[in-house]
Amino acid sequence: MRIESSFEVPAAADEVWALLMDVPRVVPCMPGAELIETVDASTWKTKMSVKLGPMTLGFTADVKREEADETARRVRLSAKAREQRGRGGAGVTGESTLTELGSGTRVSVVTELTP
Repeated sequence: MRIESSFEVPAAADEVWALLMDVPRVVPCMPGAELIETVDASTWKTKMSVKLGPMTLGFTADVKREEADETARRVRLSAKAREQRGRGGAGVTGESTLTELGSGTRVSVVTELTP
């Protein structure tokens, strides 16, 4: 499944890029996400809680920064998630691209989810 979204922030692209590269600061901004461990500068372990209708699923995930192109202001992360009760898992790749606007920065995100 492919999900595309974008949003604007009232900050310069350089500031937004610096935050985007600081994954431990970004993870708590995501609903249901918690940073468990920083493995190295490009790898993290997280917990995620996802609510689907009346069900709540808990996942552990290994997150890796696959690519960071500061000139193009594009970063790609991948995650391999496992349901905590052992019922399954999923793979996710997310690519974020920054576009400087007169009044701030647009963040465009393309997410690919594979079961």
